[in-house]
Amino acid sequence: MMRGATGPVIKAISKRRSHRQQWRIFECIAMILLDGTLIAAAFSLAYYVRFYILGNSSLVKAIHNNLNGNSPPNAGSFKLTPLSSFAPLEIGIVIGLIAIFTLRGLYNIRLTGTWFRQIITIASSATTGLAILITYFFVFQPPSSSRLIVPFVWAMAIAILSLGRLIVSAAMGMLYRLGLGET
Repeated sequence: MMRGATGPVIKAISKRRSHRQQWRIFECIAMILLDGTLIAAAFSLAYYVRFYILGNSSLVKAIHNNLNGNSPPNAGSFKLTPLSSFAPLEIGIVIGLIAIFTLRGLYNIRLTGTWFRQIITIASSATTGLAILITYFFVFQPPSSSRLIVPFVWAMAIAILSLGRLIVSAAMGMLYRLGLGET
């Protein structure tokens, strides 16, 4: 009777599981870094839209003037706030959204075949983050040159992260079809 004939098979399975686990850790770290980069890009795009596209908008000036007690039209002059002054807010949003994504299980979702589920998780997590940020602004009322940037960041983050996840899902699907990264 031959003993230990399954030893090499068990070693091969164990080695394959180890590689799969290492790949999964790499995949999660890469997605966290990608998400952080995309959130920062969304923040920069929201800043650009807020200050360069809508900065001199007559609609924004009219709203600003009405909120400030119907001051004369030239009283609400446009003041460009540098992007660097929003650095603490940007860092907080990046860290906060990644934390919410982690708590909501976004990084446990397989990257291929679940794009719609990823988008739902991204949208609901970004909305939760926005609600927390608005609550913070309401309770503590920090000095801010523009709270209007917050909804722009929310919309841009959902759009850019969704597009990024779509591209990653397509790339991973193509790699799987080529035989790379299969388990």
